[in-house]
Amino acid sequence: MSDNDFLAVHDGDHHADDALGVAIMQCVKPRLRVMRTRNPRDYSRCAARIDVGGKYNPDTDDFDHHQEGGAGARLNGVQYAASGLVWGRYGVQICGDLEVADLVDSDFIQAVDAEDTGQCTWREPDETGLAPFTFTRAVEAFNVRCDMERGPDSRLRAFRFAVDYCRKTLELQIGLARTSVSLRDPILGIAQPHDKVLCFDDDIPWQYTVCKYLPDALFVVYPRSNKSWAVRAVPLTPTSFRLRRSLPVAWCGKSGPELVAASGVADATFCHIAGFIAITKTCASALALAERALPLL
Repeated sequence: MSDNDFLAVHDGDHHADDALGVAIMQCVKPRLRVMRTRNPRDYSRCAARIDVGGKYNPDTDDFDHHQEGGAGARLNGVQYAASGLVWGRYGVQICGDLEVADLVDSDFIQAVDAEDTGQCTWREPDETGLAPFTFTRAVEAFNVRCDMERGPDSRLRAFRFAVDYCRKTLELQIGLARTSVSLRDPILGIAQPHDKVLCFDDDIPWQYTVCKYLPDALFVVYPRSNKSWAVRAVPLTPTSFRLRRSLPVAWCGKSGPELVAASGVADATFCHIAGFIAITKTCASALALAERALPLL
């Protein structure tokens, strides 16, 4: 095996951006084997460099962001780390579609980059003292394997586990993005631009299209796998718990007869205390619940 069959990445503890960057690269260049090194003499002998090498040049497969001035930022200000740089070069090739690649970047890869470049705020504990357990933290937790296993190859094995986890998560995110984009035209074909309540006959990933293209929509009605129906409040962004409008406060936290009395809908069964979802037994009742919520906002 020649040096050109390797990609260089730093040794020691791995981070999410280098593990994900390697996973992305292996999607398009699976023949490349990982060389974990911090020796600059090794870098020039490898076919690609991720998170090492001191430069960014997609034409030569150089994807570092630690050099003076970094490697740039997206239009929204999120700076590029290694994963975003590799995705920027190969994302469209992997997805076969620019819109899908952009959605994977905004919903997944940008969060990894933001944590690595220190831009995120969600790592800091909130008023409860809790901080989210993010994808980045999950990837970095694989470093613990090498401490538990010991041995000369334990750190490399931990990195390989992390890369595999990144690859599987990436595949899921690409699949979700493809489905979301493929549903854009069908959803827009049945939804009127100023509809406040939308009804779908299947539980589909509607968040991308509704949040981006239907600014007046407030509630979405859809069937659930247990044959009940849901009324879901539309979030500000596809992954947000901040809502355009919540369900009425008088319904929140109620279920059964209490919710029926509060809402006037005979088979309403549950309304979440946070006001983002309510459940009924039938589609007609879910639509009635959503319509009754509108003047109560």
